[in-house]
Amino acid sequence: MGDKIDNLPIDSTSSSPKSDIDIILNVFKPTEGGGGGEPSKVVHEFKSSIIGGGLFLILSSPIVDKIIRSAGFSNDMYVWFTKFLVFVILFYILKNRF
Repeated sequence: MGDKIDNLPIDSTSSSPKSDIDIILNVFKPTEGGGGGEPSKVVHEFKSSIIGGGLFLILSSPIVDKIIRSAGFSNDMYVWFTKFLVFVILFYILKNRF
């Protein structure tokens, strides 16, 4: 069996490079004024992924295909292009609105 972690030597003179600490503080920057406020950069980017994934799930359902085909688009390429346009427009609106 190996050494216990409590018994391992600690080098108190080593520290992280200044650039690493700056990157971590910049990415996980706390909100101003304590709680609430604007989310950090990581959460903001994750929000875009959630919006895109949700729109993809909705637009890839067979119900949406039936709705588009009932509007007169019988060709698969027209259905795909219509879904693409709806995705781009809704993604832009939702990303800039919320």
